[in-house]
Formats: sequence, structure tokens, C-alpha cells
Amino acid sequence: MVVPEFFTRFLVSIFFLIISAYLLLKFSEKLSSRIKISPLIIGVTLVAIGTSLPETFVAISSIIQGAPLISFGDIIGSSIVNICLILGVNILLFPIRIGTSKTQKNNLILLIITAIFISLFFLPDDIGKILGVALIIFYLIFFVTEIIWGKEGSNHEDKKTLAKLEKGKGNPIVYL
Repeated sequence: MVVPEFFTRFLVSIFFLIISAYLLLKFSEKLSSRIKISPLIIGVTLVAIGTSLPETFVAISSIIQGAPLISFGDIIGSSIVNICLILGVNILLFPIRIGTSKTQKNNLILLIITAIFISLFFLPDDIGKILGVALIIFYLIFFVTEIIWGKEGSNHEDKKTLAKLEKGKGNPIVYL
């Protein structure tokens, strides 16, 4: 492929990515307000799935093409970018109160998932399918638990945030 053609496709893709991200945030903002669930919970469930779809397609494509290490590298790289770069910039621009009980629960889950990820390097190779099924089940349990916590956790902080979102005020990026 010629470089200018590649560059044009790249720019068009970035344009559609920006539009899609904007629409995803607007939908998430309205959904959070409408069903009265914490924006944090919408962020760690629905927005996380939506933003992980491109990585999912990269993973599937790389596995089909016989290059599973690309998928593995994408997982590691995107996690580092999300935690260090995106969260870091977000905290610099819009200070986030990280000490809430919901974020503490999510941080504990992240710690458990990180421990599972590190343990992958010490497990025998033949445990792959069992571990794959276990990780999917763990995610489903996480997803359902987040929704339950989100419904039960309508505390004062969530009510203020939801009120701002309902009035069209506030920055949805901070809440998600």
C-alpha cells in the first residue's frame, strides 16, 4: 500500500473513531441518567466493552493469522496506556476523587485480575482452555456484580453526579 493512501485511511479512521467515542459517551451519559445508575458503573461495564471492541478484533485477527503474540502485546500495551497515560491526563485535567467505596471495590478487582495475569507466566501451557473459560466466567461475574453494586450504591455522590448529567452539566469524561 502506498504511504499517502495509508495515511488517508488512517486519518479517516481517526475521524470515525472520534465521532464514535463522542456518541458512545453521550449514549452512556443518557443511559446513566435514565436508569439512575452510577456513571462509574456504566464506565467499567458498557463503555469498557465499547472501547475494547477494536482490541478484540485485533486479537481475533492476529490469532487467525497465526500471530497470537500481537494480541498479547496489544493487551499489555493498551493496559499500560489506559492506566498511565489516559488516567494520568484525566487526573491532571479533572481531579477525580479516587477514594470512594465504588472505586476501592473496582481497584480490588483490578488487583485480582492483575494477579491472575501475572500467574499466567507460571502456569503450565496445557491449562489454556480451562483458564480461558475461567477468565470469561470471572468477567461475567464481575459484570453482574458491577450492575448490582451500581443499583444498590445510589449514594449522595451519585445523586449529585446524575443530577448534573440530567441537566446537561458536567463533563461525562470525568464520570466515565
